[in-house]
Amino acid sequence: MASNKKIQIDQLDRMIKPIVEAGDFAMPERGWINLIRNTINISEEQFSDRLKLNRGGIFSLERSEKDGSISIDTLSEVAEALEMKLIYAIIPKDGTLDQFISRKAKTLATQIVLDSDPTIKIDRNGEYAEDVVESIESLATDIKRELRKSLWE
Repeated sequence: MASNKKIQIDQLDRMIKPIVEAGDFAMPERGWINLIRNTINISEEQFSDRLKLNRGGIFSLERSEKDGSISIDTLSEVAEALEMKLIYAIIPKDGTLDQFISRKAKTLATQIVLDSDPTIKIDRNGEYAEDVVESIESLATDIKRELRKSLWE
């Protein structure tokens, strides 16, 4: 992978590390807005005053978050009204960005190596011969270093 891309990936991995380490952030059944509003005991009236909405607007707001149609701008306004902050991120489902790219590169390399020689066999233990494994690993390293666009096809 080009050194500047490697640096970018490492920087992004450092940025997302605290989020990854925190674990899953499944949305609460009634949504974050409703959960926080009720937990800190801010009434619909108080909340609607802060957001300059009517009480029906609060219901719509909470419903739109629950159904996934709320905008990031609106979530940011809600966070501000609650004197909190919005954290927004897109992160790999498992591990770091570097691990994600490595996994994708290995999958692509395996496909390319196996497609190039239809006689490759898997042994009784479900593994490839050592030379095949070395070919896959070498190609995966090249694919990752080059950050080939074919990773995303």
